[in-house]
Amino acid sequence: MGWSPFCYVQYLSAQPATDLSAIPADYQDLREVFNKARTTSLPPHRPYDCAIDLLPGTAPPRGRISSLSGLETKMMEGYIEDSLAAGLSICFRPGEVPPPMSGTCSCFLNGHMYIFGGYDDTGQTNQLYRVNFLDGDYSWKKVKAESGSPPSPRDKLCCWVFNNRVTYFGGYGHKTLDDIMDDKSFIVDTASLEQNVGWGWNNEVHVFETTLASWREPQSSGRAPAPRAAHAGATLGHKGYVYGGRVLSANIHCARGKVVAQPHCSDGWVLDVDTKTWRELDHPNNNKPRLWHTASQAKDSDVVVFGGSCDYVLLGGTYENLTV
Repeated sequence: MGWSPFCYVQYLSAQPATDLSAIPADYQDLREVFNKARTTSLPPHRPYDCAIDLLPGTAPPRGRISSLSGLETKMMEGYIEDSLAAGLSICFRPGEVPPPMSGTCSCFLNGHMYIFGGYDDTGQTNQLYRVNFLDGDYSWKKVKAESGSPPSPRDKLCCWVFNNRVTYFGGYGHKTLDDIMDDKSFIVDTASLEQNVGWGWNNEVHVFETTLASWREPQSSGRAPAPRAAHAGATLGHKGYVYGGRVLSANIHCARGKVVAQPHCSDGWVLDVDTKTWRELDHPNNNKPRLWHTASQAKDSDVVVFGGSCDYVLLGGTYENLTV
């Protein structure tokens, strides 16, 4: 895989040089992908471009959809300003468009991207949307279940896709205190209790059957991961992988059953989505806890984990062989 001569001459060679020496040798042939300067270039205009005319003098409302530190807010606003200055724009699509959110969980299945959960300007949500990538309009639709009950409102979860089913795991959200009673899969953040509602982390497994538009919560076997959020997940065949994330800091077993005193985990887990059986993984990166990272299937049946944060320090390493 590489850049075509036309793209390289038109959009890459004219950019200022960037030190890319830290990129692993296996990815040097794709080093231009990691060059920040390249993200400020757009393809040339074409005769078939379509304009989206906005109402003059209007602007979207400024809403707090996630709690950010001063440094995080500054970095986010700087990224948006740089993107707008480079000519990047927002595309508006038809249909039942979901509200602006953070911490959502997305996946691609049968020509549609499914979006579940997240945090909007009213808090966590448990709504499910999908966008059609095959109709040419990229139209949105709010998915209504024909049977079963969706998970409680939550964000920062992960999901796996197999056999026309989407399996969701974990996240941070809220439940009524009556629903939390005797629920070992949900750990309450006691500082968050408000009237009859408590916020916290869960390790629940929920399945959405896309062909039947139905929800179910199957029983799993084996020792499950600790309730968590902001973890990363990836799918390899009928197995769903989990790495890291944030847990309640007190009396939580993380990384081969060890009790940890800090809320960031470096443990790896796999769920057989057919048999609903959990198994903890041995891997060489137990000393690299993180959250807000990403994971993806790679070559040779590996799961590659990239980036993340630990104690608000951004990480840039990639760690493979989580599938052992």
